[in-house]
Amino acid sequence: MDEELVEIWSNYDRQTVFNYVETRLHHYLFTKIMKDEAEIMSKIIEIDANELKAFKVDYFLNIDATQDLIKNFDKLEDMIGDNDPTQSPYNEILRVIKYIFENIKNDDANRIKNKNFDDDKLERINEELLANKKELSKILKKDIFKNIEKPDIIDVNLLEFAAKSTDRLFNLARIYEVYDELFVFPDKMELYNTIVNIILPAMSNDKLFELYVLLNTLEALEKTKGKITFQKAGVRELAEYYMQIEENSMEHTTVMQIFFHDLPEELEAKFKPILKYPYICLRMKNSVKARNITRTSYLLLEIERITDNQIKYKCKATEDIRNILVVWDHRLFNDEKSHIKVLDYKTLQMGLNKSFGNIFKFPNIENVDAILEYIPYFEEKKDGFIYTENGQKYYDEEADFFKDDLYQENIYRTFDDLKDWEEKGWRYINNHELIKRLDLLTIMKLIYLIMQKENTRPGFLATLMEDGTILTILKRLEEIRNVNESEITELYSPYKKLKCCPIHDPDFYAEKEKEMDDLLARKADEVDEK
Repeated sequence: MDEELVEIWSNYDRQTVFNYVETRLHHYLFTKIMKDEAEIMSKIIEIDANELKAFKVDYFLNIDATQDLIKNFDKLEDMIGDNDPTQSPYNEILRVIKYIFENIKNDDANRIKNKNFDDDKLERINEELLANKKELSKILKKDIFKNIEKPDIIDVNLLEFAAKSTDRLFNLARIYEVYDELFVFPDKMELYNTIVNIILPAMSNDKLFELYVLLNTLEALEKTKGKITFQKAGVRELAEYYMQIEENSMEHTTVMQIFFHDLPEELEAKFKPILKYPYICLRMKNSVKARNITRTSYLLLEIERITDNQIKYKCKATEDIRNILVVWDHRLFNDEKSHIKVLDYKTLQMGLNKSFGNIFKFPNIENVDAILEYIPYFEEKKDGFIYTENGQKYYDEEADFFKDDLYQENIYRTFDDLKDWEEKGWRYINNHELIKRLDLLTIMKLIYLIMQKENTRPGFLATLMEDGTILTILKRLEEIRNVNESEITELYSPYKKLKCCPIHDPDFYAEKEKEMDDLLARKADEVDEK
């Protein structure tokens, strides 16, 4: 039985997340993503057209100028007094009011029902909406409106005259301005005001946090050197991220597709067993698909409220998947090794920056330290890294974690073409003394070669674990790590700072050693001749 979830998010937690969403929402929704409000609501906020209309009506009816007119309409009646309401200026005033109030009253957006909102807050909005519409009906039934014709449109001259005639009583110009920008010619600013003042405050913690994760994700990507392109309505992915870098006279291209609500079909089918894992029940699945020429990987951002005990369970990883489990309202229990990186809202930005910054890049000091933690395991265990069950080969649990971490910690990195280099790689595997001289880049090439062979010949990695190749590689990596430790930052250090001093090419050194051996041999011959 699943452990019961108890919501422990405090008001402070919610306000912190709310403030972040509020400040960044306008930037992404109205300047970076879509210009059409229907796209924004369907793709991001998850509100249909009728629900959006109801929220906008509620916002309009609750602005100060509208409430002042509704509550103090008797002031206008006193101003008209015994005068004929069909005569100027009363006719113009009443025509503008009738146009606005009748359109609002007759609107079919009367009740909102949406699972992404707090039930109590949504009920208050619905009650408020109904009460305000009843007030409009009462006003429109007054005798002074009997012979007033509702105009088809409000022209500038009519509005200006009516507003000037009531400027001492009400702000009719402001009332119509907001109405026009909400319902006639939709304006970004009034839509944003509706979202911030009505929609966001009514959201459930779950949905608010999902927005928080999305905006953090976009912000983390914007800090990189790539470019984000947001997709139009009808396209399954929300956005596409593109980055191209040149390295060692070779171009590396990274393309990431961001899916906010639904996974791409091929991913959903391929990793269905993972996504259906009983303790990782996703309400919302977010993924980033990254690919270059030789390998495709998936970064799944799973947003979930989850208990301490549930985090203990491990979702089985494959070499193609990286998982980040984002939780918002529970203490984190994450002292086991797992391919799932667990973040809460306080660590989200840092975790996302690291995850995106590391895609197809060199490992940083934190990555290296994580992989070096396996040294005691390989020192103590000499065999039994793999076993066969029902004809299938399975790695020991710790060895399996090591495989996952080679990907997670960016020790494994793709290389476009190593065919010409493969012969050298086999020389290193067959001669551990050569491994002791490798630099970081060559170690990564060697890991890539090993894992490519593992993919085609399952169990190859276990053989290298048993013969000491992997331990020798880790020991060399530890030496590189410790050479210039003071110069390496704790997080996000670039590759150039994680190096042996000086960096040396093992092939160059092997050649020099051969020259030295030949020189010594010649010297020895000369001594013998004498």
